[in-house]
Amino acid sequence: MSSDRSSIGIGNRMAARHASSFPTQNGDATSTSLSKCNEGAYATRKPIDIAIVALNQVSPLNVFGPVEVFARANAVLVAPVYRVQIISAMTEECPASFPVTLNASPTYQEFEQKVDTFLVAGGPFWQPPVLNTETVSFLSWLRVNCARSRRYGALCTGSMMLAEAGVLHQKRVAMHWSGMKEIATRHPDIH
Repeated sequence: MSSDRSSIGIGNRMAARHASSFPTQNGDATSTSLSKCNEGAYATRKPIDIAIVALNQVSPLNVFGPVEVFARANAVLVAPVYRVQIISAMTEECPASFPVTLNASPTYQEFEQKVDTFLVAGGPFWQPPVLNTETVSFLSWLRVNCARSRRYGALCTGSMMLAEAGVLHQKRVAMHWSGMKEIATRHPDIH
């Protein structure tokens, strides 16, 4: 799910541009070396900022999977093209979906940076949020950050939280099959 169709597979497209620069199996480069190719292309560019919000009971894969993808893209491109920051939806200690605690700093209350890509990572145990002052504040924060980022999206049940924040109205959403019935019931305007 994304607010911008061009966001799908951005790392793959960028790496594909340089596919002709990769060495062949016998070690010969098919064109200029990747590092030389990137010296001018990425060395002077500002990194693309990515924020991943870790919800309570997050699946670590939904946080570290994207982190690994962007880290690998940086390695392939031989430049710090992507800069990833993990933000906790609650306190700095974010309980995961199994006995692991993710220490993320900053918390959402401390995060004020405008980012290019804003992702919300969920987990397998999504519960509708209890509407209290903290939840209302968090949902408002999600709306603001989705609006000011170039693109936004979610992993797993992060889609449910974006729906609760009201940023998926009349949008097509891809998510895990186990949440489709609930999102359709709670938010019939989402396709």
